[in-house]
Amino acid sequence: MGLTYVSSLMAKNYEAVGFIPEPRLEHYFQRGQVLLQTENDDPCGYLVFGNGWPRLRVYQCCVQIDARRLDHATELIRRLVNEAYRRHCTSISLWCADDLAANAFWKAAGFEFVGQRDNHNRRGRKHNGWLLRLPNSIQGDLFEVAA
Repeated sequence: MGLTYVSSLMAKNYEAVGFIPEPRLEHYFQRGQVLLQTENDDPCGYLVFGNGWPRLRVYQCCVQIDARRLDHATELIRRLVNEAYRRHCTSISLWCADDLAANAFWKAAGFEFVGQRDNHNRRGRKHNGWLLRLPNSIQGDLFEVAA
């Protein structure tokens, strides 16, 4: 059910979150790199992340429209932070298209803006880099590198 739900929500929000091919998404599920969020025992959002030690990287985070503003994305981030500590990571990073309201969420969630890239995509979008440093991580800032 999780894979079907994530694929469906991703397709509905393609313009905002992009696309991960289903075989790759299956791989992330098998490796425990997909967090599902629920409301009343039904899925309402997801977060896909990568294992880039010493930093976890968020590849996609999406909450369905009727469940937004109910702290579901914040809960996904809280769970990801716990996972990062469990894996002894020093930070969490992500790229977010600069025209999305999600940038305000990442800032409010404690991420700091660390730069912008223009990868000359077909939509002409620039992407904002966001970084959440994890205080009291075992490695501290020793291994910190640019997002």
